[in-house]
Amino acid sequence: RRHTRYIGDWSSDVCSSDLSNAVKIIEKNIKITKSNELFEILNIDLSQITTWKFEKAGLVFLDPPYFSDLVEKALIKLKEIDAILPDAIIVAEVSIREKSKFIKNFRILFSKKLGKSMINFYKYSPSFE
Repeated sequence: RRHTRYIGDWSSDVCSSDLSNAVKIIEKNIKITKSNELFEILNIDLSQITTWKFEKAGLVFLDPPYFSDLVEKALIKLKEIDAILPDAIIVAEVSIREKSKFIKNFRILFSKKLGKSMINFYKYSPSFE
């Protein structure tokens, strides 16, 4: 069963060659794990999805453009379309200058500063208020 999703929530200002390179890097990283069957790359515009036709994810990686508010939008959308399992972990990269917002049903477990980036680890639970 696949429980990990790499979901691209790309805005129109992302160059297609950048997107292609990002997918290639993700594919290379998945091969390193030697567990290809656990991963699925969904290079989709999440904002356009109205129903989720895939298996629910337990681990999601988000890396949207900085200062785009797409992490918040993606988390809300994943919840709305029932795309994530209870207790799912979402790993999202943002700028260290971005403020993390409260999002109902999500908690930031911890954050890690890496250079100019902040990696936030969210946990989803329908019981979180």
